[in-house]
This record gives sequence, structure tokens and C-alpha cells, in this order.
Amino acid sequence: MSPAETKPSQWQLPGPSNRRCQDQREHLPQSSLRHIGRGGAKTASWVFKVMIMCLMVMGTLGSSLAQVPCFSIVGSEAQCAPGKITVRNCVVGTNVYYIPDSSNQRFIINGRPGVDTIRYTQPGKYRLGQGILVGGTNLYTYRTIYILQPRKPVPSVRACDNFLVQVQIPKIEGERFIVSYGDGKQDTTANSMASVASLSHRYNGLAANPARINVRSLYNCGQDTTLTVPLRSALLGPDSVIVNQRGQTEIDVRLRSRIGYVYKLDIWVGTTYQAHPFSSIDSNNIRITNVPSGTRCFRLTCQDECGTTIAVIPFCMSFVRTNSQNEYIQLQYGASSTPQTVASRPVEVVLTKNQVALLRTTMPTGSLVAGLALRDSAITCKKQFCYALTYGYSYPYGSGQSTQLRITSLRACTLGRSAKIPPRLQTLTVTKIGMLSRLTWRPPTNFAVKYYTIRRYLNANSVASRTDTTSRLTYFDELNETTLRRHFYTLQYADSCGNVSAESNRVAGTVLTATGVNPAFTFIKWSEYLGWPKAPQRYELQLLDKMTDDVVKTYALPSDTNVYELRERIESSQLLRFRIKVVPDTNIVDTAYSNIDEVRQVSGILMPNAFSPNDDKINDIYLVQAQFMSEFSIRIMNRWGLVVYEGTDPSLGWDGSVSGSRAPIDVYVAIVTGKDEFGKAISQTQMVTLIR
Repeated sequence: MSPAETKPSQWQLPGPSNRRCQDQREHLPQSSLRHIGRGGAKTASWVFKVMIMCLMVMGTLGSSLAQVPCFSIVGSEAQCAPGKITVRNCVVGTNVYYIPDSSNQRFIINGRPGVDTIRYTQPGKYRLGQGILVGGTNLYTYRTIYILQPRKPVPSVRACDNFLVQVQIPKIEGERFIVSYGDGKQDTTANSMASVASLSHRYNGLAANPARINVRSLYNCGQDTTLTVPLRSALLGPDSVIVNQRGQTEIDVRLRSRIGYVYKLDIWVGTTYQAHPFSSIDSNNIRITNVPSGTRCFRLTCQDECGTTIAVIPFCMSFVRTNSQNEYIQLQYGASSTPQTVASRPVEVVLTKNQVALLRTTMPTGSLVAGLALRDSAITCKKQFCYALTYGYSYPYGSGQSTQLRITSLRACTLGRSAKIPPRLQTLTVTKIGMLSRLTWRPPTNFAVKYYTIRRYLNANSVASRTDTTSRLTYFDELNETTLRRHFYTLQYADSCGNVSAESNRVAGTVLTATGVNPAFTFIKWSEYLGWPKAPQRYELQLLDKMTDDVVKTYALPSDTNVYELRERIESSQLLRFRIKVVPDTNIVDTAYSNIDEVRQVSGILMPNAFSPNDDKINDIYLVQAQFMSEFSIRIMNRWGLVVYEGTDPSLGWDGSVSGSRAPIDVYVAIVTGKDEFGKAISQTQMVTLIR
């Protein structure tokens, strides 16, 4: 049975061995043995003395060597699973036993120095112990053993300023790694990695760009990982820093960086900077919270991933203060001072009012720090106005580098106050829609209207026949009258402070008062549009489609009279629909329109009293002209009452033949019946002479 497999059921150590003395005896000279065998007295006495001395020396030596456990590891204390550990025993003169782990005791008995093997099948961290029995007491010594699970290393690499790279390797207890940088240099991690290994290496320029870095495990079966990283000669800080104050104790900072950076934040307290925590919203946004009251200046330190400082950028918050006065708002604005302020550097300043630029200028930093004042008179009573200040400039750092800074203050809001009487409105427009009047207008400038008051007057009456209020910009007056009369309207308004404007001009819309037709023309008459600051630019007569009210045709009307004779025969429809369009000559909301009036044209039939069907192409066909007829029929009879021609299409006539033969010269009777477009029955008779 091998020593590694020895497992006695009950452990009992034997006494000291005399093997060394036996070996000593075996190596005595032969002459001495012969002398002893012959019984020589002197020889025997000498041999006896030597043996006594040997026993004494060996007993003393064996006793001293066997007092403590003693063994060493041959090779590495870390192995890939399954693994074996080779131990060398240095205890002499007594038996020892080994404890490979706490769950399975295996005893290896060996009374002299030698080499033994312990085998492990499962990965883990083990304690290998050796024990001996000295004077009835067990003595122990232990070593730590690592049996590793085979796996690839998972390192990460960072590229930093001036060709520096940093390799980080997650901890694997008991493992060691060899890192080769591809330029002939390599590092080895410490024994028994109890924490993450972080190794740094600086390349000599960009010759190895991109660098290929190999990480190989020393014990873990030789597995490795290769990483590729681009080298950077010199890193630059952020292109821009945009700062916005969210509240009294919160500030947002947006960074536009070329690569990922690590940032630190300090706040100016008293006469020095102090570190202050912040929250990262994402890789390029940070939020500063819990800002102490009165803190206005900050310092942002930009570092690369290896901890090298790239840029240090100080900035101070801007501020706006408002004071609402009668008919204006007094503003104070500027920026707090910082120890790093470059007073001669120009600063772009933008002061906004309700998110629209009120002021945009450029000035030295010192002027902005000193504070500025402005009076804003373009206000509306009880309307809220919010102001914010944004200033920005280029801050230098490093060797010829700079960052564009832009800092926006917290909004300062206030309500406008005014005792000013609002001006009267001049943009009222009245449009007639049937029996309704539609009023439209444009709101006043720089006055927040609380409500409008509309008054209606009849002709020149001084007492309003109707008064109403609205908050809209359109109002419909339901007249409920059977006739269209001349109505005038006025408009006034009250602002949020209770100030009331004067009434507007009395505005009366155009009324189409009379239309009519005769065989020669259509007669149009309308009332003049009154109340606009200036007279209308022009009037236009619009002919509308009878079904859709789309404009079919427009006629220019004279400006010096309100009557018009339309001398044009319109045969497209018996019903004509007209209205007047009034085009303003001022900044009115829109054009005005009159009511729509309808004209019925007279329907009729024109019947000739003779025709001559002699093929000379002159008056060869007997044709009837029918206007606006929806139904039509014609019959022609001879003197004996016989029908010689019938038809329902007025565009077709009688050619003077009967059953294919030429009708004789005679006097005939033509009878036309039908209805016009309004259903009116029409009947007409005419004596017709046929000549050749």
C-alpha cells in the first residue's frame, strides 16, 4: 500500500526508530568486525564505546528533529482542477500524517524525509496540514492550497492620456496573471489575487497603435484573452459645459465630451473650495443637489479614466432679480465672482423674457460681475413675466485648449402692474350672415384682457339695444328680425387690473338693400360700411354659386356711389346670388361681407312668326328660344288641325317637312308649353308662316 492511501482505523505513532544506528553499524570497517568476532578485549571495548556514542548521538538528533511538523510544497501551491500537490517531508525520526482537507482525512505514514502526492478533484480553497505526536501531544502545521476552475480571464482596458493604458483583471483567488503589452514589456500580478488587479503601462509613442494586450493565467490551464485598445497621445477636456439652475438647491450640468471622463466637483465656500457630491444622470449629464444656500461658484475637475487631471474649469451662476413697479418691471442681473475669473475675457450675455431674447450683447467679464440694471416697460397688467440670464465665454486651460461655458440662471418671475387706461380697439369687423352679425377683432397689444363688452345700437340711437360680454375674439349677434336694418356695434375691454378702455368706433356692416332685374341689366344697391379708422379700400360684387356659395365671378364696384347696374346677361342659372365684399384699408382682422341676396331672372320664350326652308341656309329651321326652362315641348299644326311637328328639345327645330315631303307654303300654328327652374308653368302660341 502506498503512503498516500494509508488509512489506519486507529492512529497510533510507534516509538523512535533505531534505523540510523543500524545503518551506522552496517558501515563499520570489516577489520573491526573481525576483531569483535575473535573476542579481542581492546577491540570489543572500542566497538562498544562507538556503539554507545552512536546511540546517544542518534537519539539526541532524532529527538530534536521530530519536535515540530515540517513539510514544503514541491512546485506551485495553485493547480488547475483536477490537480495534485506534491509535498516534501522534512521531519526525521518519527512518523507524520497529513490532513488534505477537513472533509476527508487521509494519513500518510513516513518515518523519514521523502516526497508524497496529494490529489484533488474539485475546485476550491483547501488547507493542507501535517501533524506529529510528540510526548503525547499532537503538533500541526498548515499551508493553503488553491485548486482552480478552468476559465478565461475577463480583463478590461482603459486608454488614457499620453499613451497610458490601464488593465484591470477581476480577482480570482489563488490565480496569477501574466500581462503582455505587445511592445516587449510584461507584468505579473501578485500571488493569490484577493482583490482586483490594476496594472498600468505607458507606451513609447504611437508605434504600437492600436495596442494588442494579452492577459494569460499562470495556473488556470494556460488560458488567455487578447484586448485591442487605441492609444491616445493627448486627451482634451469637454468641448462645452452647459449649466442650468433648476432650483434654489439644484443645478444641471451638461457636458459635451470627446470621450468618457471622470468628473469631480468642488463648491466655493468662504475662501476655499470644498468637495461636493453630485449625481450622474448619464455619461454626459450631472445633477448637483443639496447646494448650500448662498453658494454661487463651482469648480469642475475633468480626469481621464486613469486618474490624470485633464482640465480644471471654474464657473459661477448668473442671477436675475425683479421688482414690479407701476407700468414697468425693474431688473437687476449679473454673475457672481470666482477667484479664477478672467476679467478681460469677453462674455456673451443674453437676457430672456418669457423665453424670448430681450437683450443680447457682449461685454467684459468684470462688467457682468459688477451687476447690471434694466427697466422693462413693455408689460401687461397682471400678466406673469419670467426673466433668465445666460452668459457664456471660452475658458482656457492646459496648453492652448479651451471649453465653451454657458451658464443660465434660475428664472425670476413677477406680475406686471399698471394703472394705465387701455387704448380703444380699432380692429372691429362686422360681417352679415343672413339674419346674424358676426363680430371679429384683434386683441390689444401689451394688455391682458379680462373680458370684452359689446354694445349694439340701431342707426343713430344713443342708447344700446343690446349689451353683452365675452372673453373670445368672435361674437355672433342674433338679430331675430324679419328685415335687415342698419345696426351699429361698439367694443370695449377691461384688463386684468380693472382698467377699462374707451368704446371703439361705431361699426356698421354693409347691407345689400335692393336687387332687381329687367331685360337689359341687374340692379344692385348696398349701404356704406362705416366705423373703420379709414374708409374701405374698395367694394366688390361677388356672384356666388347657388348650391355651394363659392365665388363664381367678381365685379369691381364704384367707390363714389352705392348703386350698380350689372349689364351682363347671366344664363348659367335663373337664380342669381350676390353679396358685397368690403376690403379694408387699415390693419383690420379680415375683410367684411354683406348679407347674401337672391335675384330671380325672368324666364321666357321667344317664338319667330315665319321661316323659309328653301335650303339657302338662311332661316331654314323654325327654332324657339327658351330661357331657364326645366320642361319644354312644342307642337306645330296646319290649318286643318293636323300635327306636322312635335319636339321636347328647344335646340332642335322644324325643317318644314312632313313625312319626308316638303310642307306647302301656308300659315301654321305653333304651341309651346313647359316650366321654368322655379316650376312656373309657361304656355305660348304663335302663328307661323312658311315661305319658300
